[in-house]
Amino acid sequence: MTEILLGLGSNTDPEQNLSRALTSIRNLFGVIECSRWYESRALNKQCPNYLNLVIATQTNLSIDKLATQLKALELEAGRHQGCEFCPLDIDILTFGDFIGEFNGSQIPRADLLNHAHVLLPLAELYPDKLHPSQHSSYLELWTERQTELLGSQLLWPVQIND
Repeated sequence: MTEILLGLGSNTDPEQNLSRALTSIRNLFGVIECSRWYESRALNKQCPNYLNLVIATQTNLSIDKLATQLKALELEAGRHQGCEFCPLDIDILTFGDFIGEFNGSQIPRADLLNHAHVLLPLAELYPDKLHPSQHSSYLELWTERQTELLGSQLLWPVQIND
């Protein structure tokens, strides 16, 4: 079994779309651990705010089969390329200890270090877990970067009953 960390986000019916995604992911992988949910401002001020969270689970799937399953969930929620309104975005943040490129994205994803809506939930969910390539814990990384990240990215926790 490979431990995976996934970042989920939505700015279109976000509570409903993320709740459905969590149910689907539980059905696919079994037990999942979830961070708190966070609301954040969209980069494009014309778009609605996002809800984001990070989850952890385990899989026997290869990274390509995992990506295919997650893409199917996004499409099922109505996601399509080029749209500023996003019903569901699921990013593979880590895939075990894998370090490299997959489908044009670096794994672990750069989002881990560059976006408060990813790093803060990770620091809360797994404060002592080490980032695969940074060899620092998520809490240490958050502590180092929080002032910079929060200076450019507004976010706040929200209470959601998933």
